Amino acid sequence: MRCYSLEPNLARVGRYGALRLTFTRDAKRTILSRDYSTIPMKVFPPFYLDDTGCAYTYMINPTAGILGGDRIEIDITLNSQSHVFLSAPSATKILRGNGRFSTQYINITVKKDSTLEYLPGYIIPFRGSRHSHTLTLQMDRGATLILADIFCSGRSAMGERLMFDDYRSYIEINCEGNTVVADRMILRPKEADFRSIGMLEAHDVMATLFVIHEGIDSERTLIEKLWDVIDKSSDIIGGVSTLPEGGLVSRILGATTVSTLNTLLKLWMEIRHYLFSISDIHNISRFIT
Repeated sequence: MRCYSLEPNLARVGRYGALRLTFTRDAKRTILSRDYSTIPMKVFPPFYLDDTGCAYTYMINPTAGILGGDRIEIDITLNSQSHVFLSAPSATKILRGNGRFSTQYINITVKKDSTLEYLPGYIIPFRGSRHSHTLTLQMDRGATLILADIFCSGRSAMGERLMFDDYRSYIEINCEGNTVVADRMILRPKEADFRSIGMLEAHDVMATLFVIHEGIDSERTLIEKLWDVIDKSSDIIGGVSTLPEGGLVSRILGATTVSTLNTLLKLWMEIRHYLFSISDIHNISRFIT
């Protein structure tokens, strides 16, 4: 009788996580039609906060964080006419692991007439950690995207600011095969002073908000409202720009996660009201804060 060792497979448990989600429009609402996950990734069953049929759900990693050597792969598909608001109930903590990189790959497909609102938890790289994060998104023409990316300089409450070894982030958004966004960030605090003028300076949090929707780049009234939100926010600096083809981008720097998330929420609500005529800030703020 041949004996097989379980060691190679056991070594992967909890370190190589996968999540595969497919959302489909079913009558008047969007449902989660396919759900596959391996430890440590999970997803909550969708719930519904309004009468638009939008499926609200959380992706969760119930462990202490992402450890050096971990690999997370996430694939999400929105079929035609679906609407999903995807978020996380807590921050993503990046732990160190004997000099090894942790990696996270997210691939998203948004099909025609679908809408994805994706607000992941903010990323906190711990002292000595190394992490690479890649998000690639494919959109059909006529699809809509609201996407945020939030980065913290470290555990500020513990006095850790820019004490990680290496942080790499790449976000690419393609519409009908054309690259609309290619946003790359590489931070190596031991090689450069990111506290200097023109960099993070005294700020500890950076948030980027991407909006892809046909014609939104010409909506001056909305753009002025977004600028007004930033101008009236305390402990925040930032701006709003148009993308070359049917999109907006806003980047803000904040002193704290609270002030940055509050400003991001206000921007999000202005965009939701413009796109979907949804103005219930109470429900959405309970969902993402």
